[in-house]
Amino acid sequence: MPSYSPELIQTMRAALDEVVTKIPLEQATPGVKAALAECILKAAANGQTNYHGLIEAASEQIQTILSILT
Repeated sequence: MPSYSPELIQTMRAALDEVVTKIPLEQATPGVKAALAECILKAAANGQTNYHGLIEAASEQIQTILSILT
């Protein structure tokens, strides 16, 4: 399992918070948030550590996640 610095964890958390704002409130369920967090973790594990890159990685999956989980 990858190990992340406290700074990267903070960046990933901030990216997740930002991506969640792109989802209608009634669809921002814990399951959707968890799926978006997983996208961000996968991107970080693949070397994406830039805030905007993490947002993009998760944002690209929003429609797929919503179609599956809502």
